Amino acid sequence: MTLNKIMITFLLCILSLGAFNEDDMVNEALNAVDMQKYDQARDLYLVLYDESGKIEYLRESILVSAYLNDPQGTINLVRSYHTKTKDYDLEVEKVLADSYLRLGDVSNSISTIEKIKRKESTPIVHEILGGLYMQTQRFDDALKELNKAYDSTHSEGSLEKIIAIYLNTQKTGLAGDLLNTHLEKYGCSQDLCKRSIEFYIKTKQISRVEKLLEQIEGRSPTIQNATNLITVYAYQKKFDQALEIAKKYPLNRNIILELYVGKGDFTRARDLAMLIYQEEKNPEFLILAQVYEFELLQDKTDKTIITKIVKNLKKGLSELKKEKNQNTQSYANYLNFLGYLLIDYDLDVKSGMDYVRQALKHNPESIEFIDSLAWGYYKLGKCKEAKEEFQKIPNDKIQSNLELKKHKELLSSCNSE
Repeated sequence: MTLNKIMITFLLCILSLGAFNEDDMVNEALNAVDMQKYDQARDLYLVLYDESGKIEYLRESILVSAYLNDPQGTINLVRSYHTKTKDYDLEVEKVLADSYLRLGDVSNSISTIEKIKRKESTPIVHEILGGLYMQTQRFDDALKELNKAYDSTHSEGSLEKIIAIYLNTQKTGLAGDLLNTHLEKYGCSQDLCKRSIEFYIKTKQISRVEKLLEQIEGRSPTIQNATNLITVYAYQKKFDQALEIAKKYPLNRNIILELYVGKGDFTRARDLAMLIYQEEKNPEFLILAQVYEFELLQDKTDKTIITKIVKNLKKGLSELKKEKNQNTQSYANYLNFLGYLLIDYDLDVKSGMDYVRQALKHNPESIEFIDSLAWGYYKLGKCKEAKEEFQKIPNDKIQSNLELKKHKELLSSCNSE
């Protein structure tokens, strides 16, 4: 026996002990709804229906049931309602459609919503029905419904479904034309802009979206529109244009930092990273500043500067570890960077290998980390261990990387223990 049936039986037992007070029970049901106790409200309305035989109480139980996570139970109530009355009740049918949708019953969802559309032809009905037609590959029917929805509201939801159908049916030109028109007239939300940029990149129309986003940013200079334009500039490596836009807005400084790095301006990247570290006390930026400092080195054999970089890296990693919120992959990369410096510059090979082993715990398959550990064994003169470790790296990866090729050559001539 289900919990609902137990509840109803209990209520009926109570009623059998005294007179049925319809008004009191209606008030109780209304109070349950106000308190969002929908399961209790549904049971009360079902008892009211059983006791009075009034169909409106069965109807109320259906409307309340819509708030519960019980789509099949709601469908059963609607079916019972259908056997009691032949009148078409729009609200009940909406609940039925929603229940079918929750169950993923596409066929019954379509038939129910098609009937609803005859009574209430609204954009949301057209969009839902169009989406369901899409799922069943009825693309012509889907386009008909979705275009009705889009023409009324110009909603991004309808737009994206239409474009998806065009792409699925190899009508890329129509998809591009519709997207262009929408962007020119209505702009785009962050999500739509992101997907639009991906679409234009995929269809090799990046210059087209660049022009559109320039117009949008010029017409509506918001942070969101600026960020979208910066993304397109950065993709094309137009970092100066991206920085010019970025400096007009109070953007997250991470964006500007990434643009400096993309441009190869490691001096400004280092200085900005240090400024952020000093102001926000976020150790990750102290670490990044050391990475950029290393990139700036003209003479990478200068152990004095390397020693200073290592000292700051240790400080940053120690602070980052205390926060216990480090990004696993980034943290592993930082561990490997520190480890490799200690190994490659013979500052403390064994300690460096320990850092690399920590990195490998986060990502055992990393080619860079494996190479670092093999290089550590090589530096210690442990040729056998170095070769065994290095053999874990696929040969095609070695051939496409100059440093890996160099390490392989050196390891091949390593014979002493």
